[in-house]
Amino acid sequence: MPLNDMAERRDNPVSGTKRLMDDDLKANAAIDEAAAEVGHATPFTVRETHRLYRLRGERFVAVVAADTVEEARVLAAGYDLRGGGWRNPDFASAEVEETTERHVFGDVVISSVSFAPEPPKGK
Repeated sequence: MPLNDMAERRDNPVSGTKRLMDDDLKANAAIDEAAAEVGHATPFTVRETHRLYRLRGERFVAVVAADTVEEARVLAAGYDLRGGGWRNPDFASAEVEETTERHVFGDVVISSVSFAPEPPKGK
């Protein structure tokens, strides 16, 4: 079997047969042709908001980019791996801040609240 400049023989240890790298080159060319057929991706838009909600629980704070407090509570509950009761107003209070920057709707940051150490009790 003659070999050209672009191909070489390669042993296939599984089947014990020889194959040419031409097969690889043909497969890559087919992939390149298929990729050339794909047009430019159309840009997509994301929902943005100027509001940040701070949901404050006893031990955690969630900062959520949302338009309403209900949306903020649902988003925080969905992203909390510990299963906190963010939807319950008794679990977490809510404060809203209107900002000049735009935020991607649905961004959620949940962090723990650190407490100041208590002074030792005197005798």
